[in-house]
Amino acid sequence: MLGTKDSKVNTLVQIIEQEVSGAIQNINEGRMEDAKAKLEYVKRITGKLNSLNSALIKSVNRELKEFEEHIKKVTAS
Repeated sequence: MLGTKDSKVNTLVQIIEQEVSGAIQNINEGRMEDAKAKLEYVKRITGKLNSLNSALIKSVNRELKEFEEHIKKVTAS
């Protein structure tokens, strides 16, 4: 599950990079409405990215806690 979320995060980051680059190109070409639309899309994708990052952090923390508990059990024996 952790790998799946990490992959989704990477995909969303790539989409954001492409869309921002496209928005900059649109601005340079004077197409402000197109740039605005791209930036609104980036805004939505960024929200999804933030949600995935939060879930990823929770997963890592949960796995770390389980690992720490396992280490305590092993060292106590």
